[in-house]
Amino acid sequence: MKKVKSILLTVIIVICFAAIVGCNSISAYDIAVQNGFEGTEEQWLMSLQGKNGTDGKDLTIKDIYNEALQNGFEGNYLDFLHEFMDYDEAIDNSEAITKGLRSAVIVYCEFTRNSSSFLTRSYAQAGAGVIYKINKTSGSAYIITNYHVVYSSESVTQSKISGLISIIPYDGNKLDATFVGGSAEYDIAVLEVENSYFSSDFPVAVTVADSNEVTVGQTAIAIGNPAGQGLSATEGIISVDSEYIAMSDIENPSASVTMRVMRIDAAVNSGNSGGGLFDSQGNLIGIVNAKSSDNTIENMAYAIPSAVATAVAENILKNIVFKKGIVGITLEIKSSTCYLDENGRARISETIAVRSVEGAASGILQTGDIITSVKLDKEIRVTRQFHVIDALLSSSPGDAVVFKVLRNGKEVEATVICA
Repeated sequence: MKKVKSILLTVIIVICFAAIVGCNSISAYDIAVQNGFEGTEEQWLMSLQGKNGTDGKDLTIKDIYNEALQNGFEGNYLDFLHEFMDYDEAIDNSEAITKGLRSAVIVYCEFTRNSSSFLTRSYAQAGAGVIYKINKTSGSAYIITNYHVVYSSESVTQSKISGLISIIPYDGNKLDATFVGGSAEYDIAVLEVENSYFSSDFPVAVTVADSNEVTVGQTAIAIGNPAGQGLSATEGIISVDSEYIAMSDIENPSASVTMRVMRIDAAVNSGNSGGGLFDSQGNLIGIVNAKSSDNTIENMAYAIPSAVATAVAENILKNIVFKKGIVGITLEIKSSTCYLDENGRARISETIAVRSVEGAASGILQTGDIITSVKLDKEIRVTRQFHVIDALLSSSPGDAVVFKVLRNGKEVEATVICA
């Protein structure tokens, strides 16, 4: 850390010195002393040189920023760059986009519908998807896309799912795919593909980021198949980290479903459905599924958070037909507060309580319990209501869910077997 302090001081000195060029009233050494340097002017000059010129070779700007925070700097990372580094260069996200393209595919579905009493007609619809899991040895992969990409209410098939599904990865070759299963309620479908392409070096499975950690303002890169014109990328930000929207039920248009999504301002068009939403490192944070179509609204699109999409996908891979375990509790938000995290980003923290208990949770959880964590495959600290709801999406009947709750001021661990 001593190395960090030395470099930080150098950066601040250089900036301050540049600000007073032409003024002889104070030296750079005096500025260093004012900024906390202790020692003679000769020692200060030696501190700038470092040991054999190697002191800062592994140092990053983020290291300097973290040291600045410890020394009293107030502001987020971008504030620091703008204030001290004169940083206004556009960020190059080409590496993140390349990573996303390696896991991106076009999803092409053909259907047949009745056009008269005696005739049928073929038609097609296209969207996008992401390579969720890949087996290089067998040359196979699972693809996540939207349910509405592979479903059509006019299809003559009993399930209304396309009987002829193909995927087209970035190399442009068309590969046959099969439908594994899906959920209309959560608009997620899983496909399976077997082809030697997946044994090659180029395709990779997505690296899934924790969408629970997404914050407003961070980079959002949408990769899809807009207007059926091939894979392409658009870039924007997360506008809202979590909200609920009402959409028509795919299988029952007269009804509606409520879906948790993230709102983005990246350009999204028909054909982007099912495509990945990536962060600035090229990690998956969501599956694009909708946009506001009102002609008075611009740049309002939506993506299913990766925590939801992958939990539903795992449930499908386990059960073929999506079947969520039932715990038997309803929740309520007892209180909510906003705060700045360690990076200076705005976040919300909620206190989540059990409002009612029935079924599997009877006699195990109690009304008024404050849920602090939930564990199925992994333990999730609960600071938002959707943390509990999302965690249970991958559960199946018979699974054990471990809750930690505060009850009468004491932490209690309770295990519920899903019905």
